[in-house]
Amino acid sequence: MPELDLIAESSGIRAQKKGRKSQVLAFKIAIQKVIFTERFFSMASLKNVSIVLLIGIVYPSVGQMMPTRTTFNPATGKAETSMNPLYQPYYGNPNRKPTPKYDFTVTLNDDTSIALRSSLVVKKNKTYVVYKGKGKKQNIFPGQTKSIYSSDGTQRIDGIPADSCWLFLISKGRINSYAMFPTTDSYKTKAIQKGADGKIVPFTKKNLEEMVGTEDEKIKMWFEEYRFLKIIQYYNQ
Repeated sequence: MPELDLIAESSGIRAQKKGRKSQVLAFKIAIQKVIFTERFFSMASLKNVSIVLLIGIVYPSVGQMMPTRTTFNPATGKAETSMNPLYQPYYGNPNRKPTPKYDFTVTLNDDTSIALRSSLVVKKNKTYVVYKGKGKKQNIFPGQTKSIYSSDGTQRIDGIPADSCWLFLISKGRINSYAMFPTTDSYKTKAIQKGADGKIVPFTKKNLEEMVGTEDEKIKMWFEEYRFLKIIQYYNQ
């Protein structure tokens, strides 16, 4: 089943660091459980479930499966946590740990500009940055801002507010890609937009298909292989 194979490929199965002997022993035990589980799932016509996926399910110390992620819902303008094969482990928890600190410049709704250094903190699906100045500490939320950008002195990454989160531009082209924190890593894509005036929508197969179509044979093949980032790269050429 390609959907399950995609989860196995994209959901962040991570091997634990153990001694060689303990790894071999854990793997043997996991394989025994896989054999039992495969027999069980065969009754439900799931014989095509990959062994790697099954190991991740039945033996978490060998493979850890966490297929959830936080996505931007353009209908509500909020970040929402859901089950999704495009999961990014660090950003799947609505109460996740803060990101590393960035140098931000924030423009508030009253056009006041504030320079600050802060992590992106998320609590109860609400993202905010922390401003410390003049003996006081203030949490600034996306709804209070017109724009935000980060800069390390050599590169500037612009962000836009979306009620409960900011979306930061990863790459610009016929299809724009956005992440939920400043980055140029396309693998962190959470939302996409066709052109400068298009609607920003979650990065899913369905939404990408509506933007690029499937008439091109290469694009059609990459959709079948779930190579979504390759499609965007090709389409933007």
